[in-house]
Amino acid sequence: MAFHEITALPGCAEQKQINDRLADAHVMMRLPLGDLEAGCNYSVVDLLLAVVSGVSTRLYPSSLTGKGELFKNLLIDHYPWANEPAGGPQPNVAADILWKQYRNPLTHALGMEPGGGYSDVKVIKNPRTEAELEAIELNPAWPTEWDKPTLFQTASGIELRVKCLYWGVRRMIESVAPVARPTGARPNVAAVSATASTVVTTVSSAAETPLMMSKPSPMLKKGEA
Repeated sequence: MAFHEITALPGCAEQKQINDRLADAHVMMRLPLGDLEAGCNYSVVDLLLAVVSGVSTRLYPSSLTGKGELFKNLLIDHYPWANEPAGGPQPNVAADILWKQYRNPLTHALGMEPGGGYSDVKVIKNPRTEAELEAIELNPAWPTEWDKPTLFQTASGIELRVKCLYWGVRRMIESVAPVARPTGARPNVAAVSATASTVVTTVSSAAETPLMMSKPSPMLKKGEA
């Protein structure tokens, strides 16, 4: 079984960029595997939220210009919150949590709070089989065996379930696709310095040594069903 690409954006340059990143996320979802002991737990969350951010600035039709507002409003409008089981925060609260407590700390501060401590948010992730990933990628409906939403508040803090985020981000992209603006970045988005013609690509090499987390962090929690 192989990674199933997003096909909802035919003729759109962003579709390839999205699929390149989701293909990486697909591989990270398999880990740990064999002698690859690291789980890429933070990395896959960071990558998926980077996809959300990229879609919000490149494809989401909005008059907003602030990156945080674009990120949050895209999630409010198009993430499949209504498909999830009860128990999660309201969409506006969930979007704010993903921006303030996951996206920014993981991208800019090693998952730490401004004061230097760890926040009370956790990443819940276990390795997935190819069959499980195929079901996540192809199923438009929330898997009935998943009894908790993407974000879930516990006595010890907020938990983010990576399998739910992976499914939800794919559905979000499919939701925004019919109303996506024509290819080309919004020119006045704050802090976007690249021109619309700039495309970053990657080249794989057999000699490349992957970077992996060497040990767990207080932000990580395993044991996802």
